[in-house]
Order: sequence, then C-alpha cells, then structure tokens
Amino acid sequence: ALAREFFEETGKEFIVKKFVGAVEHKFENEDGCFHEINLLFTVDSDAEEISSAEQQLEFLWREIENLKNLNLQPRPIVDIIMQLHDGDFPVWKSTMEK
Repeated sequence: ALAREFFEETGKEFIVKKFVGAVEHKFENEDGCFHEINLLFTVDSDAEEISSAEQQLEFLWREIENLKNLNLQPRPIVDIIMQLHDGDFPVWKSTMEK
C-alpha cells in the first residue's frame, strides 16, 4: 500500500524495505487540534528528482548530517533517522505530554 501511495503522489516507483519507527504527534493550528501517528519506513528508488502531486507535500534529498538544520516536523522524525543511521531501530517517539 505504501509503494502504491508513493506512486500516486509522485508518479515514481519505490520499493518499501523495512519499518523503522513511529512518531505520535499532536499539534494545533488555525483549523483546529490534530493528533497523528507517523509511520516511518526505509524505501529505495532510482528517482533523482521527486515532485509531489499535492501542493502541501514536498520531497527532498538531504545529507543526514544536515537534517538537524531543517524544519522537519514533527521534530522526533530527525531523531529516528539519526538512530536508523546508527543501526538502532525500530523506534517509538511522541510529542504528547506525559
């Protein structure tokens, strides 16, 4: 299902490799209060350039060491990517108050 979703969003083929973690996230904006669970997977693709069919989505290739300088939200996603790079997964993170 994830490979199909990637294809629908980008028109590019992806191979889903493995589950690496999840982030529970709650946030508010002008449209209300939202609760989401982000599931993270490693994927492979031969695509060098990826654009989204949806205006609110953006796909970027970045060096791992530069991720901490980006406004990638929810923020714990950066931690999971760094742990994956170090070989430590799967990971559960949450921005919910305890």
